[in-house]
Parts: sequence; C-alpha cells; structure tokens
Amino acid sequence: MCVATLACVEAEVQNARLHCAIVPVSDIAWATAFYGALLQLPGTPVSAGEHYVGCGSTLLACDDARAAGDVGGDARPNPEFPSCAVDDLDAAFDRALHAGCRRLDVTIEMRRWGERSFCIVEPFGNPLYVGDAATIFTGSGCDN
Repeated sequence: MCVATLACVEAEVQNARLHCAIVPVSDIAWATAFYGALLQLPGTPVSAGEHYVGCGSTLLACDDARAAGDVGGDARPNPEFPSCAVDDLDAAFDRALHAGCRRLDVTIEMRRWGERSFCIVEPFGNPLYVGDAATIFTGSGCDN
C-alpha cells in the first residue's frame, strides 16, 4: 500500500467515533431505573422498548426487544464489557452497591494501565466497566 493511500485510511479511522453501545435488557423500566441510578443520568425513552442515555458523545442504548415489538427478540447479555467513565467513581461505586447488580467488584481497583475502576454485571447479565474519568486511558494522543 502506498503512503498516500495509507494516510487516507488513517484519516478515515481518525474521524470515526463510537456512536452507540447497545445493552440488551428484558425489562425496560427496570433498566431505565438501574442505569439512571448508577450513572445519575435520566436518559430519554425513544420507543416502547428503547431508552437512550447520553454518555458524552456515545449513547448507552437499553434495548428491550420484546417491549419494542420484536417477538423473537431475546435479551441475551453482551459477552464483553462496555466501558464508561464517571466524574465521581467512589459515589458511582456506592450507588452500584445498592442498585441491584448481579455481581460487583469488592473494591475499586487501580489497573496496571493506570485507571481506577470497578466492574459489575448488571441485573440483565451485561458486564460493565466503570472507570474514573480523571484516570481513563485515552491513547496518549492517539485520539482526536
């Protein structure tokens, strides 16, 4: 690949942004309450089975396929950890303790890459990584 083509591909990648992380749920009302309490963001209902929470430039989309009318839609948990960052990690951890998580790290941890964070499995079986906005790794100049 020539240098000019490589530069063009790199420019396209640099302009890409993650728009939305879909979280499958089986009860949209419970999901709305859970994420509203955990993230302290009320979000917006966009249909009978979808509730979007704005997390910076990315949406966290709670999706209850059955409530949205998809009769074949089963809420199978995501296999990987979406990651979000919060301004007050200690307060978020305290909220997670009372929010009804299936699983929650015992304490906030300092990760080997320098982030303070904790991991949960929320009521619908989806894993979620919650990091301290002041310590999240951003790629050391790799992002725009």
